[in-house]
This record gives sequence, C-alpha cells and structure tokens, in this order.
Amino acid sequence: MSQGFEMHQAPGTGGHPPGWHPDPWGQAEFRWWDGGRWTDQTQSSTPPPPPPSGYPPSFGAPQPLRQTGFYQPAGAVVPYDVNRVVAALLALFLGGLGIHKFYCKKPGLGILYLLFVWTFIPAILGLIEGIIYLVQDDAKFARAQGLAYAP
Repeated sequence: MSQGFEMHQAPGTGGHPPGWHPDPWGQAEFRWWDGGRWTDQTQSSTPPPPPPSGYPPSFGAPQPLRQTGFYQPAGAVVPYDVNRVVAALLALFLGGLGIHKFYCKKPGLGILYLLFVWTFIPAILGLIEGIIYLVQDDAKFARAQGLAYAP
C-alpha cells in the first residue's frame, strides 16, 4: 500500500487487460487484475501462460453461459462432448423414446419424441437419424448438432 491507493482501486495507469500483472504494492510478484480492480489473489512465481485460443477465458474472467435445446440461439456453439457413434446407437435402439436427443443436448426434442412415442413416428425418425449419424463424419455431425468440433 506504499503507493497511496486502496487495494481494490484501479492503478493510475489504467487500461490493463484482465490477467496477472506485477503487483503494484510489492507484496507479491504478481497480482490478478480483473479489468476493473486489483483482487486479493497473488502469485509468487511466473504467471501461467494464457490458454490457447478457443478455450474458455482464464481464471477470474466471466464464463459464457452454455445454452442447449430449444433455447439455444441460432449460431451458438456448444463444446463438443457428444460422441457420434454413441448418439447413433442410442438413436437406433432407443430412438423411439428420444434418448439420443437428450444425449445430443436437445432436451426439447427429446420431450417431443416422448410425447409422441405412442404413434411410433419417433421410432421411425430415430432409426433414420441413427443411420444418418453412422454415415456422417464427426465434423459434419458436430455442425448438424450445433457443436464445436476440434479434430
């Protein structure tokens, strides 16, 4: 506190991007700047390198909300954690119940399949979708499901 400003007050220079910066008070080697104030988080060693592009922001930064199903905005990308072969097998064997839709992070369609299970239409659609999932490559499957794909 030797420079005369409070712990959470922005430094006089301003304009720092969020991240680890040299501690302006000299109490530690580095202190976290969240873009608006200095936090109490300090580090004595060299700060870690920033994450590769395409990954979530580093520690302390706000994370975007993950949205799926009917409420997913057009063009939104969900992290790729759905296996194409598992989705195809679920569609082939349990497609009439819409289980593959729940697995593919589309609960709204899964509920719709459950509501119409008595018509056997979801079973036919599940069979068709299962075959389509099996013949598609991973990148095309990810695009069709609105998922981010990284080979």
